[in-house]
Amino acid sequence: MFRSVTAVKLVLGAALAATSTGLGVGALTHAPRSSTTTQPTAAAVGSSPSSPVSPSSPVAAAAGAAPSSPVAAAARTAAPVEASQPASPQPDVQSAREATPVATVGSAGPTTPALRYGSLTATPASGPAGTVVSLLGYGFVPPAGQMGQVGVAFTYGSPVSTGTATVGTAGRLTGSITVSSTDRRGTNPIAVHEEYFCGNTVCTVEATASFQVTTSYWYHGQVGEWQDIPLARVPNQSIENLPDATKVGTVAFTTDNPYYSALDGTAINVWRAPKEFPGLLIAHNGDQGSQPVYGTWTFRPFYALTWNGHWTQMTLRPNVSVETLPDATLEGTGTNFQTDDPYYASLDGSPVNVWRAPNEFPGQLVAHNGGQGPQPVYGTWTLI
Repeated sequence: MFRSVTAVKLVLGAALAATSTGLGVGALTHAPRSSTTTQPTAAAVGSSPSSPVSPSSPVAAAAGAAPSSPVAAAARTAAPVEASQPASPQPDVQSAREATPVATVGSAGPTTPALRYGSLTATPASGPAGTVVSLLGYGFVPPAGQMGQVGVAFTYGSPVSTGTATVGTAGRLTGSITVSSTDRRGTNPIAVHEEYFCGNTVCTVEATASFQVTTSYWYHGQVGEWQDIPLARVPNQSIENLPDATKVGTVAFTTDNPYYSALDGTAINVWRAPKEFPGLLIAHNGDQGSQPVYGTWTFRPFYALTWNGHWTQMTLRPNVSVETLPDATLEGTGTNFQTDDPYYASLDGSPVNVWRAPNEFPGQLVAHNGGQGPQPVYGTWTLI
């Protein structure tokens, strides 16, 4: 385990006090290299090539950086850029053990700590909030009995998430970081910053791995009294044009996705298309005139009633006039029918007769509201 941030700073301070002059923060001329052969330019990380690096960078802070140590420019969050800004290619740099210092502080001062580059990969390379990302890197410097501290953080966020990492004896880095809701969506590289003693100064190794923070927007619907029905977004298609599609009602749509915000609070048609979406209902706003945006979502409806004092779920079946079957016997009446299927929502709270028809439904109880006088809609379900 690495020492605490406070202990690291104390060790750094004691070591640096032994030198005749303090270490200044040089102007870094490189951006951290990603796991591929390209890396973001200085502009892409919110800094001009000649601007000094702030010691308050989240990666350096996560590493317990001393105030005078340089920080990976890619870890700065002060001036985020558009996630779509491409990275500019840069030549390969020397290995972590062969690189040389990149800047000097004045003609009489010592060189800045050597800035070296390693490689880093993230698995998976994309994910929403809650995703645990494993990190694997090479070209780092093992502590070898000396002070060593590694910081891990996303590049953009308010605040950015930080992770942990360790370096093995062969310079192999392993670590992890978890995506949080505060990490900016879109392109958001993971940056690693290592500090260690090299002689009487502090050297650094830096690397970045490409990562895409994907959306974790929610989509909800409401049918009657049933609110916050979770909707799953699927690739948009014209459901109304499917040969077996039947419109069964509407759902009141809400979301936190800005792209679909124009649909917030609107009624979206709900369809049944059993061949393409077996067991599911589909919300799709095609066939509703001109729309600000089109989308398709699915949800699995539930059906339940109270039977023998127990809340019992049911499976929808093709409707059958069970009461007319020659072997049908009435077992009783279930109460308080409930569903979030808009086609059957008018039955909410109603009693539904429960039958046995062993030839057609062997070993099952069947709920069917035929033979109960006029009904807004008829249905057949088997009790689970």
